[in-house]
Parts: sequence; C-alpha cells; structure tokens
Amino acid sequence: MSCGLPMIVSDRVGSVGRTDDVQLGRNGLEYEFGDIVKLQQHIRTLLSEERRATMAAASREIARQRTLQQSADGFVAAVCDAPRP
Repeated sequence: MSCGLPMIVSDRVGSVGRTDDVQLGRNGLEYEFGDIVKLQQHIRTLLSEERRATMAAASREIARQRTLQQSADGFVAAVCDAPRP
C-alpha cells in the first residue's frame, strides 16, 4: 500500500473492510476466489489511468494513517477470530 498500488484481492484474503487495509472501491477490488472472469474485469478496470491513479493515491493515504502496531493488532485479532478445525 505504501508503494501506492491499487489492490485486487480474492474474498479469501483478510484485511478487507471500511477500516482495513483494503477498502473496496477506494483502493481495492475484490473477486470471489476462482472467479477468473471477475478477476479479468478488475484487471481491465485498472487499465484506466485515472482509476488506477485515484486508487493508488488512496492506498498511499491509507498506509500513512496506519501504524505498524495497528497492522499487527489487526493481524492478531484476525488469527484469534479464525475458525479452528
């Protein structure tokens, strides 16, 4: 994120939400795992220079607002909340 890149993630990745690293529509796009057609659509979306630049700027802004401690706390919380086999 701090490199200023938009993100395309599957629905199996964590850290997606209004207050997370990947904020859908703002700096990231999500597709259902295995849905190659949707993944292709998202890649095509980011071929737009304007869209890519807007999302890249959002990634840099989100990264500036997050500390390493916040990221680590979020990771630990996600691991603790994960279902156990």
